[in-house]
Amino acid sequence: MKSIFSGFNHNREWGDFQTPPGLALRACQYLAATGVAPTVVIEPTFGEGNFVIAALKTFPTIKLIYGVETQEKYVRHLERTIRESKLDRAYSAEIQLHHDNIFTHRFSEMVAQTESILVLGNPPWVTNAELGALSSRNLPKKRNLKLLNGIDALTGKSNFDISESIILRLLDLFSSYRGTLAMLCKTAIARNIVQIFREKNYRVASLRALKIDAPSEFGAAVDACLFVMELGAANAERICRVASLENPANVMRVYGWSQDKFVSDVNRYLKNCELDGESPLVWRQGIKHDGASVMELNVENEETRNGLGDVVQVEEENLYWLFKSSDLRTFNAGPPTKKIIVTQTRIGQSTAHLKTTAPKLWRYLQKHAEQFEKRKSSIYRSKPRFSIFGIGDYSFTLYKVAISGFYKEPNF
Repeated sequence: MKSIFSGFNHNREWGDFQTPPGLALRACQYLAATGVAPTVVIEPTFGEGNFVIAALKTFPTIKLIYGVETQEKYVRHLERTIRESKLDRAYSAEIQLHHDNIFTHRFSEMVAQTESILVLGNPPWVTNAELGALSSRNLPKKRNLKLLNGIDALTGKSNFDISESIILRLLDLFSSYRGTLAMLCKTAIARNIVQIFREKNYRVASLRALKIDAPSEFGAAVDACLFVMELGAANAERICRVASLENPANVMRVYGWSQDKFVSDVNRYLKNCELDGESPLVWRQGIKHDGASVMELNVENEETRNGLGDVVQVEEENLYWLFKSSDLRTFNAGPPTKKIIVTQTRIGQSTAHLKTTAPKLWRYLQKHAEQFEKRKSSIYRSKPRFSIFGIGDYSFTLYKVAISGFYKEPNF
């Protein structure tokens, strides 16, 4: 689905996947069928306003619609829609639209005095790493939300969707209120939030991840869901039931915390937990360089080209065959078709010697120096020029057991 507003990089920056009206209405109808009857509806990133309109049509108990949106164009659009459709006259609810940033917005006293609240919406589907690459200002204050240690907090494990940060802020504000939170998000975001719950004292229960058809609804090849939970619960839960929005009664599995472990299937884990333990092996990540167009080379007919289409002729001693994560998706990886430029043998090693030991490579790196200077990750800060990461003695061992972390089915 395309938004009524255009601009590819702009949409990337704001995670602009506008909710289809039909999906917004089905989500509200599901909530109503489970007994949700809010007096106040909060939409923290209302965009084109389809959730606002769906809520008005579904919940006759609403006294106040409270919307927040950081993009002025959407505020004006929804104001115009309400005015032209006379929604403010057709329904008795008061409608307040605030042009503000949800990370810093101060909610009014009217919200604090509500009898029953529904926090409803579809926060942006974009990661902080993507925003950094776009030099975006649409970033929350950086916090170590997952309580990661050391280098994990500086690398890929600390990457998160802005929706994750928004949902956690809403829970900080409203988890003790009586009501419901229902957010469209990637299923991975729902899982991350449940995982964080052990460190939080959120009063939430009856957690559900109701899968939706994201490719059909949004044209996005991701797994997504309506993430629902009860707020203000007397007995907090740290597990989440997985079903679908089309058939919410059919629970496929339950994931969450069990016996101090975060597991993907609680019931199956309890049946086999005696087998659980710590691996004697140390698992390492692959090489990280954040410069695929320059550092990764395609090999075809004895010709080596970079991602820019240029023929590359550098010293073979600094080229290694490369398996990408997608190459490891199946058990038989097949012959490699790419090579990777390796500038170091350990993290932090000086690269100055390449000027004499690999002059052709040095000239190539100098030619593309701007690509390296654009890298945003803090792991390259104060490091030698053309540094890479995830490199060490283990990178050069003759044999390895590898697995792709990007796919559901593990293949070693």
